[in-house]
Amino acid sequence: MKDADLDLAAYGITFGGLFNSGQACESGTRILVHEAIHDQLMEKLAAVCDTLVVGNPLDPRTSYGPIANKNQYDRIMGYIDGAKQQGLTFVCGGEPIKPKGFEGGIMFNQP
Repeated sequence: MKDADLDLAAYGITFGGLFNSGQACESGTRILVHEAIHDQLMEKLAAVCDTLVVGNPLDPRTSYGPIANKNQYDRIMGYIDGAKQQGLTFVCGGEPIKPKGFEGGIMFNQP
């Protein structure tokens, strides 16, 4: 809505989409935004995402941890690749993240 609290919305959207690294059945997949506030909200979402730390989920400084397995990784990359093919604009991300100490990424030999 045009009168939404955009700071609160940005945090809520981020939490809703990235809870459990975005691997929960209730994770948000779409955002409906009034065109009058679209650009402002995208800026705020990008700012929130810039503060997130990807890494070891046991480290209290970590915002979210790794993808569970190769199937989940492939699903996520499929969404990203599809968006790129459609010419969509990314306000953040769009590439795999390789945090220090976890450069090998997910363990591809797991089911």
